[in-house]
Amino acid sequence: MEDIGLSETSPILTLNPPHSPRLFEVNEKGEGEIAVKGPMVMKGYYKNEKATKEVFYDGWFLTGDIGYFDEDGYLLTESPYIEEVLVFGAINPETGEEEVLIWTR
Repeated sequence: MEDIGLSETSPILTLNPPHSPRLFEVNEKGEGEIAVKGPMVMKGYYKNEKATKEVFYDGWFLTGDIGYFDEDGYLLTESPYIEEVLVFGAINPETGEEEVLIWTR
């Protein structure tokens, strides 16, 4: 199973297989853009109506990520460059301020 989350979907997008997946266009491998709708999705980008309009379609937030459902119904993403990603807040020892840190493997 793969967990997928992004800041626009506060924070987990998918954790368990969806019961009624709604896919947009998919290619011959069954891959398509991951889209999500629900109360956890942001309302829009702050003071950027143009960017907001670019990422919503008929109420669905288009993540820009390509994914597919495996034979067990789990939503997966594939990238040859990223195995795992973790985004978290931590105190910067130099400034004493909390900052967003990104760890990839």
